[in-house]
Amino acid sequence: MANFTTMAEADVELKRLSGLGTPAAGLQANADGTFTVLMPSDIVAPTQAELDELAYQATVPQIVSMAQARKALSHAGLLATVEAAIAAMTGQAGDDARIDWSTANEVWRSGSLVQNMGAALGLTARQVDALFIAAAAIKP
Repeated sequence: MANFTTMAEADVELKRLSGLGTPAAGLQANADGTFTVLMPSDIVAPTQAELDELAYQATVPQIVSMAQARKALSHAGLLATVEAAIAAMTGQAGDDARIDWSTANEVWRSGSLVQNMGAALGLTARQVDALFIAAAAIKP
């Protein structure tokens, strides 16, 4: 495994290795701005737990309609609690949440409204996921 300061340098190394008949597995961009040429021996197979988590995450919808979200919250007995929490929010975050709640057509799993409400209600990420799964099953 070799680190390079520019992608061009890393690309030259990839071509050099290819010319030697040594296949590289790929190129990795690092957080520090450098690039690493990965060899097949550098690749670690994912664990079963990692594969299971990826399979689970694939089942969680990332977007549902606002109607589906509200119905799922209602079915879970959380709709009034969420509405009260949004009404009680202050500052710009509160304004943004009220605008989203009253005008958005869809709800994003990764959106600030969901993140803030999940935290305010003390829900785990899996509980929020379950609400999205339930919401997606509701026909709009």
